[in-house]
Amino acid sequence: MEFEEINADPPAAGDPRTVAIAQEVCAELGLRSLRMVSRAYHDSLFMARVSPTTMIFIPCRNGWSHRPEEYASPEHIASGWRSSPHDGAPRGLKTMGFEFTLNGRVVRVDDLAPTTTLLEFLRSSGLTGSKQGCAEGDCGACTVAIVDRDASGKATYRG
Repeated sequence: MEFEEINADPPAAGDPRTVAIAQEVCAELGLRSLRMVSRAYHDSLFMARVSPTTMIFIPCRNGWSHRPEEYASPEHIASGWRSSPHDGAPRGLKTMGFEFTLNGRVVRVDDLAPTTTLLEFLRSSGLTGSKQGCAEGDCGACTVAIVDRDASGKATYRG
């Protein structure tokens, strides 16, 4: 049997600041934390290239995830939720502010739950041209272009 390697992206390193916050929150909640490497192709693998990224995992029976036999207890799921960013999250896990250009105007976002989808944000801003959104992030249909400006002000797109 022969194998051909098609793709081998290295794992993404979690952002040290947000990893530290997640560990502090787990300690405050009395939860154990363990730093680990994930080789799965989560969105964070690619988002870590352009944004502070941290993943929070919960224990699964036999350590199995991403397969039909995956099982996590309701208690572990609840602990994962309690330690994750959401509207009622512990201090430190709220979103960090960011700016972006929307229809030619700069928009500053400072106090938005990290779980808010782009579609929800656009609709709450009165922009209802998008018909639907899956909120799963796998197909790329709602991809956002990340643009920086070079020294002369020219737009450059991150790859």
